[in-house]
Amino acid sequence: MEVFVPRHLCRIAHRTFSLLHDSLLPYHGPTAGQILEWLHAMVVDRTPPSRLARLLDLPRKTLCDLKRKFLQAAPALRIPGTDQAPDAAELLKHLAGQTGEAIVHLFRDWKQKEPKHSIVGIYSR
Repeated sequence: MEVFVPRHLCRIAHRTFSLLHDSLLPYHGPTAGQILEWLHAMVVDRTPPSRLARLLDLPRKTLCDLKRKFLQAAPALRIPGTDQAPDAAELLKHLAGQTGEAIVHLFRDWKQKEPKHSIVGIYSR
């Protein structure tokens, strides 16, 4: 799948930048929705990464790394209106029950509070 991402010129900083669509992650082919589905399968449904890798035709290491990074980042993320960090499975169950619009707003909020994480709070920059 090829997606056109326009580049813009900042007239103040004299640098170019691009704005990614909310469903895309920087430097990653899969969409945020796909990654959340994979994480839900591995963390909530307890599907082994090796089985999921065969079903998706992806390297097992890719899924293992994704799960590991998510489990490391999850304690830093908060669901709005709560003070305690949910465990990783609770977080994914909460996201599964939300609309796409609500998830986008939540990701933007996390991004503003934790700028070192990407839009889904998984990949350290």
